[in-house]
Amino acid sequence: MTTTLKKAFDKAAELPEAQQEAFAKFLLEELDFVTAVQEGVDAAERGETVSIEDARAMIPKWISESSSRNWH
Repeated sequence: MTTTLKKAFDKAAELPEAQQEAFAKFLLEELDFVTAVQEGVDAAERGETVSIEDARAMIPKWISESSSRNWH
């Protein structure tokens, strides 16, 4: 564990429980985002891309899937 990450966790441990929970949820969402971005970069580097027209056609499905997630 890096020094910075340890400092963040130590500081978070001092927060009230509700704020710890909010921090943990935020951190998990950010980790999911960073992972997804890296997966996209890796796919692009492998040449796995789609045209802008195909990407635009996928947006309604992505919105629908995102809207149906349980974010709690």
